[in-house]
Amino acid sequence: MIGYLRLIILRKLSEKEGTGYELRKVLADESNDWRPSFGTIYPLLKRMNDEGLLSFRTEGRRKIYRLTADGRRKLREIDANKDKIMRSIERNMKVLQTIYPGSHINSTINIIKGLRSYKMPFGGVMGVLISMKELLIDMENEGSIRRNREDVKEVIKEAISRLRHIRRRDKEKRKKNDKNNRKAG
Repeated sequence: MIGYLRLIILRKLSEKEGTGYELRKVLADESNDWRPSFGTIYPLLKRMNDEGLLSFRTEGRRKIYRLTADGRRKLREIDANKDKIMRSIERNMKVLQTIYPGSHINSTINIIKGLRSYKMPFGGVMGVLISMKELLIDMENEGSIRRNREDVKEVIKEAISRLRHIRRRDKEKRKKNDKNNRKAG
């Protein structure tokens, strides 16, 4: 995971400078609660600083990291190889799908295809959807869904109902905004 963490740190610091604590918080928010320990993040930030990929300034006790020119160059190198890396991951996932037929690997392959453009499908809620799917798969494998079928169906129906409500509300807002824009124009 350290290799991925290096890449994520480079990517996030290319967007905005930040502290180790802030980087950890962003990781947790964007990756559905993956929280590398501070004992992993801070030594890695120091190593990346020693390698010339990052620099920092201090504000009180806080170190605020930013990418250096070498860090930006490294990120460009990684980006140049992105398609090659993604194709390799996709091939490995297809092999796993052959080994474990019927698993949820196919949806993972589709997500990887979407990542080639750095765009996560479903506007940033993909992590939650994946967690729900994995939970349902685990519950099915444990027999929990069979034993609690009606409760599970009720929870899913409630979620669908609430999502439909959000969708209707959003459509009404867009319709009202369009109407106001036509009046103003």
